[in-house]
Amino acid sequence: MTEPAAVVEARLGPTPLRGWTRRLLHLAALAVGWGLFFWAWNDVLGQHWETEFLMWLVAGSVVILPLVTTAWILHNVKIFRRKGPRMGSRKVEETYLHDWNGREISADFAALARAAVVVIDVEGKRKVYRGGGVLPMVPWTVTQTPLHHAAVDAAPRRSATEVTARRVA
Repeated sequence: MTEPAAVVEARLGPTPLRGWTRRLLHLAALAVGWGLFFWAWNDVLGQHWETEFLMWLVAGSVVILPLVTTAWILHNVKIFRRKGPRMGSRKVEETYLHDWNGREISADFAALARAAVVVIDVEGKRKVYRGGGVLPMVPWTVTQTPLHHAAVDAAPRRSATEVTARRVA
C-alpha cells in the first residue's frame, strides 16, 4: 500500500515546538551554539598566521580553482556540441553473454528465476549457472518467519558465563 504524496511530505516537514518550555530550551540551545561559534572564531582570528603560506593559498584559490572550473565547463560544452543534447539514458545490450572477465555465460535465466539455490561454476572459459531445488515462481515478498528464527528460539538458552566457561575449558 502506498500513501499519498501529500501525507508523506507533511510527515517529512518541520515539527512545531509545543509549549513555552520547549521553545525556551530551544532558544537557549541556539544561543549557546552561536556563542560557541563566535568564541571559536575569535580564538582563531587571534592567532598568529604564517602569511606567506596563506597568500599562496588565497592566490591559488582565486586563480587555479576558476581555471579548473572553466576548463571543465568548456570540456562539457565541447561534448554537447559534438553529441548534442541527451535525449535519454545510454542504450545497453540486454543480453548477458559475457561477464566482466570475458567468460562466456551459460544459463537458463527462466529456470534460475524459480530455483531455490543457484550454483555458479567456472568451466574453463565458461561460467555456468545451474539451478537446484526448483520452486514455483512467487512474488519476492516475505510472508513467513524465516526458519532460522524458529531454530534459535528452540535452542536452549545459555548464560554468558556458561559460554565463557566452555571456551576456557
